[in-house]
Amino acid sequence: MKSLSAIALALICCALAAGECIVVVKETPSSRNAQVTVLLDGKQQQNVKLTVVLPEGKGSRSFVTDSLGTVMPRDLPVGTNCVTATDKNNFRGDLCLAVPRRSGRKISSFNVNLSPYGFDLSLNDKVKTAEKNLAPERFRQLDRTVLDQAGAVIPHAEIQVYKRGSHPHNALTRVWTDQQGRFTVPLNPDRHTVVIQGLGFKTAYRIIEISPDDAEGQLREILQIGGMC
Repeated sequence: MKSLSAIALALICCALAAGECIVVVKETPSSRNAQVTVLLDGKQQQNVKLTVVLPEGKGSRSFVTDSLGTVMPRDLPVGTNCVTATDKNNFRGDLCLAVPRRSGRKISSFNVNLSPYGFDLSLNDKVKTAEKNLAPERFRQLDRTVLDQAGAVIPHAEIQVYKRGSHPHNALTRVWTDQQGRFTVPLNPDRHTVVIQGLGFKTAYRIIEISPDDAEGQLREILQIGGMC
């Protein structure tokens, strides 16, 4: 799969006086059949609306993502087909697929990452947005195994834990996964931000709340291949 953040390739031109932003998305080569998976914070998003605007005034097509966050636009016409994904919170992602005249029938696969602003944010901005908008995941303790997308453990991944609202300054602790990809961090009851980084993988983050009343359980964290960003 071509794992790409379409919005990370966007050039943002903001007309500040008018309060408007125009997102110009770089074209990405595709075959006539595409598979598009919509992600938010690395998680597949169900029931997200996708609109595909076809080239040369040929109209548009609408789709809704399935339980795997995926849609399958088929028989795309030659030219630039622009995809916009929008969820119920008006988070947005954009992707433009350039279909050449000589294109095969194989399926080209892409990811679209949703963002509250329609373009990619820095890690710090993503964390601040998540802290403000996402309900924390509740655990009795922070005990996880870090895996890649194939299910292999990732040793030596770095975990940074912050008191909620303090990232990226004054980390409460830094630990690393062991040879089995596992880490455990003892934390007092409170809300925290957890940042997980592995060499060659995209940075993951979680907004959590430690509470003695919640269930115990050893959880898995799956990192996506990509740069540490």
